[in-house]
Amino acid sequence: MTQPGPLESKQVSVAVAISEPGLRQQTHQALRALPLSLLGDVAGSGIAELASEIGRMQPDILLLGLPGLPADSSEAVRQIRASAGAPRVIAIHNAADPDIILHAMRAGASEFLYPPFERHFTEALERVAGECAREDNGRRSAGQVFAFLSVRGACGATTLACHTAAYLRQRTKKLVLLADMDFCAGNASIMMQANPRYTIQDALDNLNRLDLTLWKALVTSTGDGVDLIGAPPEPTDFSGQARTLAILTRFWRSQYDYTIADFGHGLTPTACSLINLVDGLLLVTTDELPALRTAKQALRTLAKHNVGANRLKLVINRMPKRAKIQVAELERIMDFPVYAAIPNDHEAFAEAYAEPRLIEPESAIGQPMAFMADKLAGVSSPVQKKAKRAFLFG
Repeated sequence: MTQPGPLESKQVSVAVAISEPGLRQQTHQALRALPLSLLGDVAGSGIAELASEIGRMQPDILLLGLPGLPADSSEAVRQIRASAGAPRVIAIHNAADPDIILHAMRAGASEFLYPPFERHFTEALERVAGECAREDNGRRSAGQVFAFLSVRGACGATTLACHTAAYLRQRTKKLVLLADMDFCAGNASIMMQANPRYTIQDALDNLNRLDLTLWKALVTSTGDGVDLIGAPPEPTDFSGQARTLAILTRFWRSQYDYTIADFGHGLTPTACSLINLVDGLLLVTTDELPALRTAKQALRTLAKHNVGANRLKLVINRMPKRAKIQVAELERIMDFPVYAAIPNDHEAFAEAYAEPRLIEPESAIGQPMAFMADKLAGVSSPVQKKAKRAFLFG
């Protein structure tokens, strides 16, 4: 039996970036007979905009027309190959110019084609699709992204996000990123005792050339082994940058096993634009009535944004030892299951912040936070009696 070729065995996605009408028409005509997913045409007034659009579409292969590019063809190929998603580039030109072919291939193009295409077109697509398949087979699985959001200020989302990131790194030994996405008053770096030089804004400004080398220069490694990317020092509105933040999040997934994001507090327009980027959203509240009312309203709003119970996790933080309302009653009031209840221990946190350090996972207050981290990651935890008495998982 004949084995299927790369185009049949893998549903390859292709985008076309050709500005010259005649060349674009011939390319589309050659594509019609091939079993692949055509994402459409890409255009941009500049190479940065073109690379951003390509990153948004995330094709496996880009058919790049060299005539009429908004930049030198070699530089265009180089930037596209270095962009988020890094598609394989097949350079297309009107003629077989040896100098243009040489420069395009040196810049990172996988193939060079020119009309009349005939069978060479299919053969080139088959070869590049095979490269994509081999790359996919050797690529690490995509990481998970979890976000913490306080229903209002001072509920403790940042505290839980920082401890979760540190605990996951310590317990799993896997790669963990802590992303401070509190764009109003991010202070995760203070809790992690880090002094980041660069922020998420710097990453977005360089998204068209973002690769692992540049990323390692942007992040700060903390003493707990967690990579940290900070929030801008001034309040910043990112609500209009959902597309670029989505590209950045996909890059994080490709590099880290776990990304822990601190969304700050309140369902702001920016927060609402980010919630569909995460695998799990931990909504953090306290048992105080004003916070619970705000949490209940947030649950309704998130439901309208199609954030279901499979992704949304309600966390009751600073639960008093002698709470007036027990967890079961809170679940009835909120009409939503409680994922975790973290006990209140002001003295332990005050001592940790004074030193400064994070809470040890073996301590009475650290155990429930560590168990919550384990549950998020789906890893087993040793049964500890103190922890079982101190908190409850829904």
